[in-house]
Amino acid sequence: MNEKNIFIKILKLDKNIYFDLINNQSSIQKGVAIYLATTILSTLGIGKLFQSTVDFLNANVALISQDLPNQEMSLIRQLIVEFELLSSQYNETSTLITTLLNSIISGLLVTAVMFVLLKYLFRKLPKYSEVLIIFCFSSVPSFLFGISLFSNSFLIQFLLLLIVGVYGLATLGSGLKQVYSLRSIEVLLLLVSVFFGSSIASSVFI
Repeated sequence: MNEKNIFIKILKLDKNIYFDLINNQSSIQKGVAIYLATTILSTLGIGKLFQSTVDFLNANVALISQDLPNQEMSLIRQLIVEFELLSSQYNETSTLITTLLNSIISGLLVTAVMFVLLKYLFRKLPKYSEVLIIFCFSSVPSFLFGISLFSNSFLIQFLLLLIVGVYGLATLGSGLKQVYSLRSIEVLLLLVSVFFGSSIASSVFI
């Protein structure tokens, strides 16, 4: 099965795609490559979102300046400066490298947590390689965020970020449910562990 068909089936939440992937010896290498590629793309997209946020605030700050006290306007201008700093940082090579390293560490942490929960809490018989494949390929929806790189609209970029985030969780949950025959509440618990695991890893390693 070629990559195009794999991507389409994952985005369609196909009921058998993850079984095909975990039985393919080359899936780990492909999955890791996809995960790293989407991490770079998401980092660039978030940097573009920060810049669009700055442009949006600068364009509208004059409209609201007359209705707000000086203290609040000062806070808004400070916020604009911080967004400008973040935007410039996300375009630096060092930030991309740091983000990649953090994503690798957080990915290993999150998949380890899911593996432990599957094995000891839900009494399944997972293989770590299977969990890693499911996790990496669930990042496929992040490729959709690449659209934001060709748009200067703050609203479009923000909506894409929300859609991709929710879609990514949906594909991850779909894969886990398929392979391990989980109940909805069990899938939800695993997704919560992914969210908090990623947040903890980001706060520790960034």
